[in-house]
Amino acid sequence: MNTALILFAAIRTLFVAVFLGFGTTILLYLERKIFARAQHRPGANRAGAYGEWQMAADFLKVFSKWRGDSQNRESSIFLTTLPLQLMLPLIFTVVLFGAWHLSSAFNIELLILFFLVVLSAVLESFYLLSGFTSIEKYEYRRHIALNLAGSCGLLLSILTVALHTGSFSLHAVRSLQTHFPFHAVMMSPGLFLAGCVAFLSFFLILAIRPVGDMGNQGALTKRQFLFFFYKRMWFFSLISFWVFVFAGAMDGLFGIVLFFLKIILLIVFSLVLQTSLPKLRVGDALEAGVRFLLPLGLIGLLIELFWIAWWVR
Repeated sequence: MNTALILFAAIRTLFVAVFLGFGTTILLYLERKIFARAQHRPGANRAGAYGEWQMAADFLKVFSKWRGDSQNRESSIFLTTLPLQLMLPLIFTVVLFGAWHLSSAFNIELLILFFLVVLSAVLESFYLLSGFTSIEKYEYRRHIALNLAGSCGLLLSILTVALHTGSFSLHAVRSLQTHFPFHAVMMSPGLFLAGCVAFLSFFLILAIRPVGDMGNQGALTKRQFLFFFYKRMWFFSLISFWVFVFAGAMDGLFGIVLFFLKIILLIVFSLVLQTSLPKLRVGDALEAGVRFLLPLGLIGLLIELFWIAWWVR
C-alpha cells in the first residue's frame, strides 16, 4: 500500500476518533441539560460558565477518589475486555465514515458494523458478570437478553435496507439517498418501519433510559464511570449510523454540516423521549421487544419484499 494512502487513512482515523470523543461529550452535556430541565433544576453548570467542562470535572473527580482496595480491584476479565470495548465504537465509526476501505471490495460494510455491535454485546456480557456485586450481576444479566433482542431488531432493519439497495454496502446506501426524497426512511413503507425498529433497537442494545441504566444511586466507581462513558460512545455511534443509513448521507460541505445537525437533532429527540416516557423495567422492555419490536421488523422486511417485487414489475 502506498505510504501516502496509509498516512491519509491514519489522519482520517484520528479525525474520526476526535469526532467520536467530542460528539460523546456533547451528548453527555445535552443529556445533563435536558434531564435537569425535565426535573426543573439547574444542571451541568458547575464547571465552566455553561457547564462545558463538567464532563472533565466528573472524570477527574472519579479517578482522583479511586482507591485500589480489594473491594474495587479490577479483575483480569475487566482489564482484558474494557480496553477492547472502548475501541469498538471507534472502529465502528471509522468503518461507517469510510476511513478505511478494506471492506469495500466485499460490499459488506453493514454486516461488519452489525458484527461489531454483536461483538460489543458479547464482551459486555463478560464484563458485567466479572466485577460487580451480586445484586448488580443479577440486574445486568437481564441486560444480556436485551442486547440479544435489540441486535435481532437491528439485523432485521439491516436486511430490509440491503433488500432495497441489493447490497450490504454503505456506498449503495449513500447512493440511494442522492435523489428525492433524499432519506431512505421516506422511500418505502418497509424502510420506514426498518428505521423505526432500528432506532428503538438502540435502546434495547444499550439498555439505557427509558429501558434501564446503570442503576447505581450513589457515586460512580471508576469501573462504572468507564462503562457509563462507553455506553454513551456507542449511543453516539449508533445515532450517527441511523442518520447515515436512514436520514441522508454526507455529500459536499453543505451535506456534511447538515449531517452533523441531523445527529444533534436526533440526540436531542432521543433525550427528550427518554425524559418524557416512564422508565420501563427490564423484563417489560424485553417482553415489548420480543412481542412487538421484532414482529414489526419482520413485517417491515416482508412489506419491503412485496414493495420491491411490485416496483420491479
